[in-house]
Amino acid sequence: MCAPEVLAAIEAEQDRREEAGEELMPIHAVPEYGRHMIEATPLLPYKAGLCYLAHLPEDMRRRRELIQSYLPEGCKLLTVTSYPLMGVGHFTHPPMAPGGPHSQSVFLPDGMISPHPRFATLTRHIRKRRGTKVRINVPVFEDSHTPKDIVTPPQIVSELAHEAEQHPGVGVPVAKGSPLLTANQQKELGAVSASALRIGHSVSVSRTQSRAGSPSRRGVSSSEGVSPDAMVAGIYAADLLSPPASPSRGRFKGDEPIPQQDLGALELRDFTSARNNSYLPLATSPSRFRGLQGCVATEDTGKGRIDRLNDLIQESTDDTCMTDAYIRSVTSSTPSCARVDLLDCIGGAVPSPCAGPCSHTTACNCCDCPSQSGTGVPDTHHPSCLGHCDSTNPTENPCLCERASLPRCVYMDAMGFGMGLSGLQCTFQTPNMHLARYVYDQLQPVCPPCLALSAATPWARGMLTGWDARYGIISDSVDDRKAGERSVQTVRGDGDSALCDSALYIPQSRYGVADAYIAAHPAHCATLNDIFIPVSGQAMESLLKGTPEVDLRLAVHISHLFVRDPLVVFDNAVDIDDETRTDHFENIQSSNWQTVRFKPPPSDASTGWRVEFRVMDVLPTDVENAAYLAFISLLTRCIALFGLCFYTPLSLVHESIIHAHGHDACNTMCTPFRENLLLPHALPFNTECSEAVEGARQRYREVFASQMAASDERWARESETTYIHNPKQCLSSEYCPRVRPMTVQEIFCGSSTFPGLLPVVDLFLDICGSPLAALPGFSTFFGGVCNQESVGTIRAYLGILAGRAQGKLVTGAAYLRDYVLSHPDYKQDSVISQAISDGLMDEVQRLNTLGLQDLCQEYTRH
Repeated sequence: MCAPEVLAAIEAEQDRREEAGEELMPIHAVPEYGRHMIEATPLLPYKAGLCYLAHLPEDMRRRRELIQSYLPEGCKLLTVTSYPLMGVGHFTHPPMAPGGPHSQSVFLPDGMISPHPRFATLTRHIRKRRGTKVRINVPVFEDSHTPKDIVTPPQIVSELAHEAEQHPGVGVPVAKGSPLLTANQQKELGAVSASALRIGHSVSVSRTQSRAGSPSRRGVSSSEGVSPDAMVAGIYAADLLSPPASPSRGRFKGDEPIPQQDLGALELRDFTSARNNSYLPLATSPSRFRGLQGCVATEDTGKGRIDRLNDLIQESTDDTCMTDAYIRSVTSSTPSCARVDLLDCIGGAVPSPCAGPCSHTTACNCCDCPSQSGTGVPDTHHPSCLGHCDSTNPTENPCLCERASLPRCVYMDAMGFGMGLSGLQCTFQTPNMHLARYVYDQLQPVCPPCLALSAATPWARGMLTGWDARYGIISDSVDDRKAGERSVQTVRGDGDSALCDSALYIPQSRYGVADAYIAAHPAHCATLNDIFIPVSGQAMESLLKGTPEVDLRLAVHISHLFVRDPLVVFDNAVDIDDETRTDHFENIQSSNWQTVRFKPPPSDASTGWRVEFRVMDVLPTDVENAAYLAFISLLTRCIALFGLCFYTPLSLVHESIIHAHGHDACNTMCTPFRENLLLPHALPFNTECSEAVEGARQRYREVFASQMAASDERWARESETTYIHNPKQCLSSEYCPRVRPMTVQEIFCGSSTFPGLLPVVDLFLDICGSPLAALPGFSTFFGGVCNQESVGTIRAYLGILAGRAQGKLVTGAAYLRDYVLSHPDYKQDSVISQAISDGLMDEVQRLNTLGLQDLCQEYTRH
């Protein structure tokens, strides 16, 4: 917990060097959420030359050594997503008591939060805005001795009692060998039989299959009880961005058209037929993350899966259930009604609505929770009760059935469990806004396979889990949505729908999957944005009326950000000149954490239009991290040079992100991905390099001619069976996306009908050593001529990605999980002991000393 002191020392040395006119250290180090974390980037951004990518591992190693030189004796700098025992007993040095006024956590001390005021304020305000502590439940990894159906309390080791005796006032006073729980903590976790706990080990659980999804069209907003500044509207982007059904009337009988600029108090009506109840189980909510078991690829990756996905798309685009997308003026207040929380239904079933408040007795039909032996008392321990009621006050809510921790899950309760994890992020600057918007769009479908390939988080709070990646944990850890915002639907007696509590339904946490495509390009058909997107009506009106440079697609993206409340505002940044400073926008932008981020230039114009790729886990070694960063950097150049198009319906991208968390998803999941990558026309982003672009596109057609021809033949033969089609597509044939399920291996390495991302990148490296690289503009935008040594180095690093995609090399998560499973101290009960954790950290340190060849040998699947 020494990051603040290390950062202060580095900053002081940089200041001294600057004053003395000496060369600065090649590092920009800033605080992160935890006292155990440091965010390190190059002092200056890399230039376009490929030689910089070839030297990435050395640069990372240099920054690591620099930080290491400032660490206290006995401390080591490691790149891991999380410390395995974070949240287990007194896991910090020096020991700190769990809880505090900011997080009020059962497991984590506020003392682990970085002293920068932003982080503690975020923690406190997320909890206060939500109305409860955050709730994170990750399915446990089931092993032969893992106890079943028990909610996980804090982990218990007998040494903690002795430590508490030796350090009075530190931690929670406990009797030796007793659970480390206060009375309030026991109440929060629910009554757990003491006989079910094993001293020295935690209780482990498994998880049921994925929870139900959200309706294909859903959500309303009401103006009742909402201030004008907070007024919001829900839109379905595919419909808002599509041409109106008829110029003379609304989309449906009796609906009068509303001018697009009339964006005051709006309501998104849900006209979905109560009889039809067509719901699309592709919800992108922390509730969906919690239910994940993983999507296993079988031999039947063709027609069976295609039919299921096509049926879902048909439901979501059929005229009988598209009516909820129509924007109407608010004419009536939301009636009192009982909510059905679709996201929290087990197994995909939609529960029947109750006529009144639910008591969850045996006569209740709103969920599957049984009463306690026919007493009529709600069963507060039944997992299917979660989410139906938000109040924990029995005087306000007779259905006291919500509990924080779920059976068969590892439960966590604080922002630190998510924001205390580390990731691998990279930002790219583009020549102009138009290319930035296009690259932003194309990177979104690439996120799921990259998440699966970079997965390196097989544990949480001292237990092996059923996930391999961290992203869903962070999503839950900063979910500040109020109860009404998290609910999907309320049901009236007449079958019509409205959102309760006069609140806007927001489908996912602030930390989630990117919600919209924003590029102004012919390949961007509005129907690709087939998910519900809440927007701020006030922001939308301001953007469309007062900013001619902002088109409707960009306005949807920006106004969607402003659905969120600001969480941190500094005193000296309240009253500022918005004409010259962008602080207020950056305040909202920086607290909307999504898989990809579109970043306009700052007010000082020191940088240009940027795109940030944020989804990947940080990996144990500098070589691996460099390889993944080099791949994404090269892929963005391929997108611009060749004119590549990855557009896939966003609902499928969201679903794939969920599957990418699963255990060994890199080798087991199939994700819908676009097969026809080459646009019919080059991207018109700069005329200076048009000759080089056309030459590169011709090389692409030559190299991948067989795959493109095979794809054309397969599309003509199997477009209705093998491919996922959208009957409402408004695309011409030249832009029509050929989307079908692909394995991670096929996406990265290619097949008979698909080039593969790595072969495309390899072609780009070939071009960088060819005469095309000497043509005007190529050096400026794509890196220019590169020597063969640097190209060979980059190709060697990219071999790590190819090996993992092919299953020859294990992922970081698989390697770390296998280490735990083979450790002599492991008891086949999913628990990571102190000895195992110490060994893991030593192993990560050892891996980072290996060269590329030795590292690949270690990762070779046996």
